[in-house]
Amino acid sequence: MSHQPSLSDLVLPQPTLSSVLSSVKKSSLSAHNRLRSIRHDAAFVSAAASSPLGRGRPSAYFKSTDGHTGQWKFSSRRLNLHLFGLIEENNGIIIVDSTRRGKPLSTHAQITALLPSYLAALRALDLDLAPLRAALTKPLRPFWVTPDTTLPLSVDEEEEGGGDGATGTGAGKPAVVFDDAHPIICLTASNKSSTSEMSTAFEGYVQGAADDTEHWAMGLTAPSSADECRISFVSGPASPPESWQITPELIEVRIGNPRQASKNLRSALPEICAFVARFSESHPAACILVSCPTGKDLAVATALALRCYFFDTDDMDAPFRVPKEVVINKAAIRARLGRIMLAFPEGNPQRATLQSVNSFLMG
Repeated sequence: MSHQPSLSDLVLPQPTLSSVLSSVKKSSLSAHNRLRSIRHDAAFVSAAASSPLGRGRPSAYFKSTDGHTGQWKFSSRRLNLHLFGLIEENNGIIIVDSTRRGKPLSTHAQITALLPSYLAALRALDLDLAPLRAALTKPLRPFWVTPDTTLPLSVDEEEEGGGDGATGTGAGKPAVVFDDAHPIICLTASNKSSTSEMSTAFEGYVQGAADDTEHWAMGLTAPSSADECRISFVSGPASPPESWQITPELIEVRIGNPRQASKNLRSALPEICAFVARFSESHPAACILVSCPTGKDLAVATALALRCYFFDTDDMDAPFRVPKEVVINKAAIRARLGRIMLAFPEGNPQRATLQSVNSFLMG
């Protein structure tokens, strides 16, 4: 008689460390985490730009050299000679890079070794450099700044703290930090992180989140992001509603872990709706962006609640209005959820989350 296979006979593939780390990395690359990471990086860039070293100077974006360690060749397609006028006018420039990989800073020896070949490549182009020499009154001096760099106080901070503010040159004018050179500040915006270690920024941080947005942003751009009312559910311990609003257009809702959040959404929705109502007073035609750690549960349920609360018909083009009272039944809520699921089939709100929405809307 043939042997009947049992569960103990099955040989299941064992995941490798590499596959596990890859899975962990992919799970953190949500639009929610990317947008939070971009905001974190942007705050650091603003802080660096307001320090004496970067105060009042324009910024530019340069192509990075990720994945090409030791192979930094002179690029005739990115000479950036048009920046000389800006550098002279503003006493320097900030070069911002948002990199997805750890960017080790070049050493003095590496740069020195490359200069002869760079100079030879530039001379080979046979350019008229006389106008460029005339455009600059001082040589250029590079500086490298990363999130690990201790930034000096800004002029305003020095004055508030009792400093003499000697680096300031008056309101609206760039501070003169160096008399003998124009500073070229090479600024790496992202914190270094990897799947094998906890990020120094926050859990779920995506290094270089602003890179290659065409692959994940789904049409969201910086101008549209700035004009939107944004509701972001943040994982972690719950916090009181009065601490949620970050800016007039951003609220970060903290209502506990996923299981708690589904139940706590009921008590959070009044504050969320009040925030949207305040924003709509000055932005009647603005879009509302809702995000959560998965993008499938709390965000979908909150969009449903807002759809039912601020729009009294099923017409997708109906005008936005702030209701005095909400009169709706389960059938209408179910119908509008169906419309959302038709537009976003990836959504999958939990039963407890939808019950919180029903409880909020129907009392």
